[in-house]
Amino acid sequence: MDNNGGVNVGTATVLIIFLVLCLAVFSTLSFVSAYSDYKISEKNVSSIGAYYSADAQAMKKIAQIDGALEPILLGLYASSAANPMPAAYYNAAEQALAKIDGVSVTAGPGGNPRAAFSIPLDDYRTLSVVLSITGSGPGDRYRITSFKVVSNDNVQ
Repeated sequence: MDNNGGVNVGTATVLIIFLVLCLAVFSTLSFVSAYSDYKISEKNVSSIGAYYSADAQAMKKIAQIDGALEPILLGLYASSAANPMPAAYYNAAEQALAKIDGVSVTAGPGGNPRAAFSIPLDDYRTLSVVLSITGSGPGDRYRITSFKVVSNDNVQ
């Protein structure tokens, strides 16, 4: 206090400067946090978009595989009074699937073939799909045994 009974002006000035600095620091921290959340949201949107794009491509490839298997199985059922031999269907299925671009055919458990393909999502991940060729009935041509996102091995 000064001699006239008033408040010292220096204390009020220091208090106001301190409050302004606190507000500036908190506003900067809020901006940095909001910007970080925005960047994470952008990456999330990009990742989700890549997944659903790969999912749509996988469904098209599965439809292409289904289109190749359907006439084989229906032809075998039409030419046979009883259930056709699985080996005939499996052999014909392997030959038909080998002609589809990007599909690899391997032997699965029980002798039935497996069709596998992958679709890249980005530089680091791939959508991997494996179908087990069944042929146990006209409407049962395959089963999806794996439909998952896997990490690529070449991540640096």
